[in-house]
Amino acid sequence: MSKKQDIFFIAIIVLMLIGTAAINKAQAAPRTGAPAGIKAKAKPAPKAKKAKRAPKATQRSYVIKGVRYHPLASAKNFVQTGKASWYGPGFHGKKTSNGERYNMHALTAAHKTLPLGTVVRVRNLDNGKSVIVRVNDRGPFHGKRVIDLSKAAAARLGFVRQGMAKVRVETLDRAPLLKTAAEDTPASALQKTSALPVPESPFVRLRRDGLPETPPPPAQQGAAHTASEPPASAPPPAAAQAHNII
Repeated sequence: MSKKQDIFFIAIIVLMLIGTAAINKAQAAPRTGAPAGIKAKAKPAPKAKKAKRAPKATQRSYVIKGVRYHPLASAKNFVQTGKASWYGPGFHGKKTSNGERYNMHALTAAHKTLPLGTVVRVRNLDNGKSVIVRVNDRGPFHGKRVIDLSKAAAARLGFVRQGMAKVRVETLDRAPLLKTAAEDTPASALQKTSALPVPESPFVRLRRDGLPETPPPPAQQGAAHTASEPPASAPPPAAAQAHNII
């Protein structure tokens, strides 16, 4: 074998060794993708945490004269005793906290923390009178008063002239929590109040001075009896005699 042939065979052997090493290296490398012809499944994106719903505008805390008030989430079993006041002509027709127009002749009230739409019974502890009202406004923010009533409600409790009275406020478990919002119209608000318990009388008539009208005293029983019945010695009327005969 000549020298040129030896060099040729050595070159072939070297090329074979280099090719074998390259193949082994490719097989040893880790597979990072899916095989050809197979679609790789995409990893699901992490679920975003649900953002907490912001409280309704009427349920958000608010600040009046440097004091922060936090409306209650529920009015169940709520009872409170304290001073009640009333507000009338100066606010009549103005918007309340839930967007309704204040009507001093309606049975409504303002409270600092009760949910708007709550129905409560207010009892005057001085005379025992009570009235059922719906909370549709915020207040009072003067002194240590616990509730501000409409003029009609104050008249029902008998303290329009005095201006204030000691009362007991309690929610009615069977009364619905009426949904009230800024988009309510007077007509829709009136429709919602139809679900309220009916008080002792459907309305209160007020005099010009703001006091309730006093109904005329009932006729005395003895006088009515004397006027309607003839004396025992008098003969019965002819119509009565005819009725008895028939």
